[in-house]
Amino acid sequence: MKYIPSFKEFLNEKLNFKSEQSKYEDWEKGVIMAWGHVLYLGYHNVKNSISKIVDMKETQRSFLEYYNEGRNDEDMQDWMSDEPPTLNHGYALFDKNRLSNIFSSIANKTKLKEPLIVHRSSDKEYEEGDWNSYTTSADGDYEGAKKSYKIPVGYPVIFASVLADNNEVILNISKSDQKKFQI
Repeated sequence: MKYIPSFKEFLNEKLNFKSEQSKYEDWEKGVIMAWGHVLYLGYHNVKNSISKIVDMKETQRSFLEYYNEGRNDEDMQDWMSDEPPTLNHGYALFDKNRLSNIFSSIANKTKLKEPLIVHRSSDKEYEEGDWNSYTTSADGDYEGAKKSYKIPVGYPVIFASVLADNNEVILNISKSDQKKFQI
């Protein structure tokens, strides 16, 4: 029999996501929003290090602008899909190392207080240390084999629901942790 969460469980999850997201700065919410729109598509193709890159304050300003305007601006969303987006005559907004550091900083603000079961379906194998989207919803349309993981207390996680896709969390789970956490 398929488990269907009660309305109370559904509401508690939504309130928990919102409570956890209150710990994020607005520019960080812009990063999460950009991830949910299009950034996740190109993240894995961005070079680890790019020498021609804007300073961190410019990266933060751009993601704050994205947070404030990106939801309704298709041009901004399209620009964010570049691998990577550029400013100031070709200077990259970020490289993979910077983006990974940003994600780590965000996730460390919201380490799990209780175990969390997440699901993912993908046939793609990404590099060790890559960030990926997972869902807390056990149902849904999955392409490929669905894998489920029980993430332990204290694990850094980005609560992306509402800012990105509903029920979405962003995690960086090593291959060895995937084996330990798989259920």
